Amino acid sequence: MQGDLAENYQLDVERSVLKRMMQVEQNSNSQMFTLKVTSDYPVKSQTIADVQAIVFKETAS
Repeated sequence: MQGDLAENYQLDVERSVLKRMMQVEQNSNSQMFTLKVTSDYPVKSQTIADVQAIVFKETAS
């Protein structure tokens, strides 16, 4: 994911920083999950959440 962010979105974020920014919760009795990304920049948060959701989807398939 770090590589995708840097290469495709020009976002260079360290792994430890990404971990602090992200919160993933699995919904009870479901395969659904909630992904929250928090930063001072809404567009950055949205981009990181979108990329992480794609990675999750590709990994689950």
